[in-house]
Amino acid sequence: MIGAERTESAQAGADGGVPAGPPPHSAPGGIFRGASWLAGSRLVSQIYSWVGTIYVASMLLPKDYGLSALATAFTEFAFVLGNMGIGATLIQRQETDKRKIDNLFAATAILGFILAVAAVLLAYPGARYFKNEALVPLTQFTAVIYIFNALSIVPYNFLNRDMRFKERGIIDMASVFLAITVEIIMAYSGCGVWTLLVGPAVRFFSRMVLSFYYSGYRPTLFFDFRMLREDLVFGAQVTFNWFLSMLRDRSILIILGRFYSVKDMGLLSLAGNLAAIPNQKVVQLIQEVMLPVLSKRKNDRAGRMRGLETSFKTIILIVFPAYLCGFWYGETVLIHILGEKWAPMFPVFQVLCVVQVWGMFAGFISTYNTAEGKPTKTTAYELVLMALVPSATFLFHDLGLLRMTAIWGALIFSAYAIWLTILFRKDGSFLPRVAGLKISVVLVCALGFAADAAVRKAFPGLADGFIGMLVRVGGFSLFYLAFLRFFHWEFLSHLRRK
Repeated sequence: MIGAERTESAQAGADGGVPAGPPPHSAPGGIFRGASWLAGSRLVSQIYSWVGTIYVASMLLPKDYGLSALATAFTEFAFVLGNMGIGATLIQRQETDKRKIDNLFAATAILGFILAVAAVLLAYPGARYFKNEALVPLTQFTAVIYIFNALSIVPYNFLNRDMRFKERGIIDMASVFLAITVEIIMAYSGCGVWTLLVGPAVRFFSRMVLSFYYSGYRPTLFFDFRMLREDLVFGAQVTFNWFLSMLRDRSILIILGRFYSVKDMGLLSLAGNLAAIPNQKVVQLIQEVMLPVLSKRKNDRAGRMRGLETSFKTIILIVFPAYLCGFWYGETVLIHILGEKWAPMFPVFQVLCVVQVWGMFAGFISTYNTAEGKPTKTTAYELVLMALVPSATFLFHDLGLLRMTAIWGALIFSAYAIWLTILFRKDGSFLPRVAGLKISVVLVCALGFAADAAVRKAFPGLADGFIGMLVRVGGFSLFYLAFLRFFHWEFLSHLRRK
């Protein structure tokens, strides 16, 4: 979604070169400053990413996005299996033992290469399943991405473990800039669907190289399965939850890919990618900060609950309204950005914005459970969705993409609401406070949208133009910022001092 400060924890020491020691941002206000570095770099890279994505989408066709999505429909599981939860294990356990870390690195490297070979072999049955031989070389190319990802897991998560968010931000920003630049050049050169595969490969390769550089980690050859078993127990629990989530999402492509055209799958793919932007860029950033912070409070449940509530309040005030705006303004904004070619995708995008909301909140609960050392609390939720979403997709596929997205949203919301209630029903006023804040944000946004609807009705020609669109969106933004200033400024100021 270059330089960096060096800290003592990044220096080679008696442990043989493993970065270890107190996190460099442990001073008062340090977590916010470190997270601000990560957020700032993420914002800069995201702006460039938006520009690049819009340009690439204007140059490519919906079928290119469909081919890219189908090419990874079966092999995307390699990302989850290649991790084995080792990144979360390093963070949750604050692992510093050089021998154990080398063992974890060897495990991810070995599995990464095995899964890369599997991706090459799966290309043939995958192409036959979707009845499109053009998928064979595309699927096989993804093998290199999985290798780069596997090799970067350990050094990349050193930075997360020690809350070295500045270096993390630099790595993320540099890798995104390189990838998007390559995609822009390839799209301009007429490379078609390959643009969407080579770009991610460049991003993961650059992330791998920079992770080794900034983490200071230098692996040595060592592998002992007996030593690995203890870490695999926890890692397997985390991986299983990720796998269920990935299996649910991939099953949608696998099922719908049999009934819909490549163009339709491309429309769904781009709609999903755009709707997921706040979740992937802002929400994941907060989760990345949240996991190591709460992991250090593993023996302090009250402290963890305060951290969870702070995280919830942050995303409800900042990210939740962005998704509501995506639902309300989606078609108006996208028609000016992407043009008529992508018009059938706009209603699907708007509904997916609502679907993403419940996945966003559920992701925070999952991160909390992982920090607590109890990822199995997430498993039941993922199993329920794994059973419901693919089944509904298969049973109601003939209703069309728009109705399908609405069904997904209803199922995910129901499962999330029940799961949240079960987990925190005994935690005092946590649930009422969270629910009350959500309702207040919805009401404020509804008031702003009602005013926007009145303006659009009074000045239909002007309001639907490009300048009118900017004025409407800008007016709502100012209205919502005023709401934050008068009612939640104390909380935001307190957050800044953390």
